[in-house]
Amino acid sequence: MGILKSAAAENPDPRTIGAGRQGTPTAAAEISEAAAHVRVVGRSQGRRPRPSEVPPSGELTGVLGEMAFYYGACWLHYRARGVGGRNAVSSPEEVLSYWFPEGIDDADPETRRRQMGRWMGGVLEVDGEITERFGETLEQARRGELDHWADTPRGRLALIVVLDQFSRHVYRGSALSYTQDEKALQLALEGIDSGMDRGLGAMERHFFFWLPLGHSEDPALHERSVSHAEEEAVNAPSHLKAGAEFGVSQARAARDVVARFGRHPHRNAILGRDSTQEELEYLRTETPPHLRRPPS
Repeated sequence: MGILKSAAAENPDPRTIGAGRQGTPTAAAEISEAAAHVRVVGRSQGRRPRPSEVPPSGELTGVLGEMAFYYGACWLHYRARGVGGRNAVSSPEEVLSYWFPEGIDDADPETRRRQMGRWMGGVLEVDGEITERFGETLEQARRGELDHWADTPRGRLALIVVLDQFSRHVYRGSALSYTQDEKALQLALEGIDSGMDRGLGAMERHFFFWLPLGHSEDPALHERSVSHAEEEAVNAPSHLKAGAEFGVSQARAARDVVARFGRHPHRNAILGRDSTQEELEYLRTETPPHLRRPPS
């Protein structure tokens, strides 16, 4: 299958995240200090810690740094409870039944808004649930051990959700939250091109099978995402029309950001990328698309 790549390329050692991107002596000292902290925490927990457990350093300071370290500390809390054991691997249907509550496509607007809040709201409780229930599933997916899920439409959707969504919850505030994006995108594109998404439910198909395209930094893929969202909105039943139209506005907003900057500037600090003055002004005065909420 086209998604199969070397484990080293897909799953970089967390201790090397950011290496080679920050060359100043100050940055090197900060990285060294952070790495030492990681090793200490790892020994105390009997494991190698996540990068999100490292205190804020370098460009990841201020509010973003505080958030990253806070989420890392909360991740430690859940792992200290002994959850997400090595054998706690789920099936595709377990992933999908958790992520898509029964009847969500036909739910009333308020129920759908609440679910969108769980999906996109950055809720710490949801991060903890996913870490507890699916942390090891994510690790197996990162290692390529669940690639066979992609052989069926629902299995492929589940694998996309694990790599594209669960990673953002488990690794929130860490560069590792984005390192699965390339593989999730390949899964989505291969599935779309072969028509595997067509038999899925509205929320499954529109919001999540296609979402890796919106997470990319490729302008052409964003144009494709906008076209898909517009088509979905035209064909959406009346009770899903408002949500589909919001999806169009989100797809257009993400496209416009990538067209303007060539990337998603809100990721710069976490990924160790230097922000331009224009990007800093954008982050100070505008709301990135992923933080926008549907109208009530």
